[in-house]
Amino acid sequence: MPFIAYNFARHKRRGIVVDRALKYQVMFQRTIVGWLNVYFVDHPDRPRVTLSPQEFHAILPEVSPRVTTGCCEVGLETLHELGFSVDGLAEVAV
Repeated sequence: MPFIAYNFARHKRRGIVVDRALKYQVMFQRTIVGWLNVYFVDHPDRPRVTLSPQEFHAILPEVSPRVTTGCCEVGLETLHELGFSVDGLAEVAV
């Protein structure tokens, strides 16, 4: 698991795990039947997952139930809960 290089701040922390620091952009759009298509924007193939409104709002409670389209940044855990994988993506911390 990659790490961010040493932090020379006053608190002297060694660094944080890149997976916890990175945010991934997802886009969502409501279908004609009311379900939500969720797209992983940062992935080169741009995969899609279709979720019911209840599943979507259980994972992303901060999004309004009346939303029709939008995007947000999520962490790795939320990305996995949505059904996406980051395998094969190059993650480099500078």
